[in-house]
Amino acid sequence: MGVFSIFREPGKKSDPAKVKIPSREAYYETIARRISFAKYALILLSVCFAAFAFTFYGDELTIENFRYMLKFVSFDPVTVGSDGSRVVYDYDAGNLGAVVRGDLAVVNKAGISVYDFNSRRVLKSGFSYADPLVRTSDRNVYVCDLGGRELEVFTSYSSVLKQTYEYPILGLDVTDGGAFAVISKKRNYRSGVWVYDENFNTIYTAFFGAGSDDRDREILDVALRGDKNELLAAAFYTTESGEFETCLMRMDLTQEDSYTTQTFTGELPWQVAYRDDGGFWLLTNKALRSFAADGSLLLEELYGTRSVQKFELGEKYASLAYGSDGFGNDMSTDFFAADEKRRTVSGSAVTDVVFLDERAFLLRDGELLSLSLDGGEDAHRPLSQTYTSLLTAPESAQIVLFSGSEAVILDIDGIGDAAE
Repeated sequence: MGVFSIFREPGKKSDPAKVKIPSREAYYETIARRISFAKYALILLSVCFAAFAFTFYGDELTIENFRYMLKFVSFDPVTVGSDGSRVVYDYDAGNLGAVVRGDLAVVNKAGISVYDFNSRRVLKSGFSYADPLVRTSDRNVYVCDLGGRELEVFTSYSSVLKQTYEYPILGLDVTDGGAFAVISKKRNYRSGVWVYDENFNTIYTAFFGAGSDDRDREILDVALRGDKNELLAAAFYTTESGEFETCLMRMDLTQEDSYTTQTFTGELPWQVAYRDDGGFWLLTNKALRSFAADGSLLLEELYGTRSVQKFELGEKYASLAYGSDGFGNDMSTDFFAADEKRRTVSGSAVTDVVFLDERAFLLRDGELLSLSLDGGEDAHRPLSQTYTSLLTAPESAQIVLFSGSEAVILDIDGIGDAAE
């Protein structure tokens, strides 16, 4: 007799043979019924919520609200095209390309089309821009009309913002996180800059116009730091003696009207860009300069009599391609780190240069070079047709050869001596 046998009712014994065990079919049928019930309950709840929303908040629910929500939505994972795969689109000599989340955006004066790397078109939207400019964040494509007044932001599936300015747009910069800065003008001012966060809210404005010498500046390029706390603006003005003067302004976006300046007499600014170490580049018609995060000068490369034909300012490296002194179309391309020249490559005319990690990719007519900037090995790939630009797809470690009618996707590790 067991210790707890006194608590049992006499004659009550469990018989394992009489315990009813459900069959496998009955078990899964029960689970299916419960899932089906939960699904229809969720649908009913959604319908009730929608009815409630439209009844009491109908005036506030618009298509623009829906588009705004789309900018936070990523329906698909990043698509990866196989090495050598092609994306074909309608030819236009003015086609511009950009890569965002594994999709290829093709922009021209008539509109934008977005394709995934498997050649499926996921967006087509029309506009009429005289001089389109394209920038991307980690999830959106930003397109504006240089010299026009309109800016539009797209996901891979929809337009999420369309904005019109009173005066022409003169420049645009976008951070990876989606914040952006627009150069334009304002009445009684020569130039101005509007800064927006990733939610399209205005977080900073600054204007420069006729008046004292300190305010008479025209901004030609801007760079917005990733944390949205600082903006670089490259501007110029004319001195009393008639000389151009470049003015590099570092604007503290956390304080109103707070900035420091550095000036370079006799120079016109071309471009300014941040590096990933917090420092920045300044490119003018006379020199390339590299600055540390504290503003101290690290490198100064004066062109002298050389003519800069192509340039690229990256997050870690920069390049300058000089034309030949003779009648040929050969170019000599210098590559720079923040504080030194890393290497020089000479050869036929350079079409485009991009940087990814510790490598530079140089496009020429008939070949693609993968150049190591940290002492590694180079790679070379012959090309059977002409391409107009290079695009990078960091998420998939790929390079995109872009032309007016098709793009070819290449694995970085696979760039070798085989033709594309």
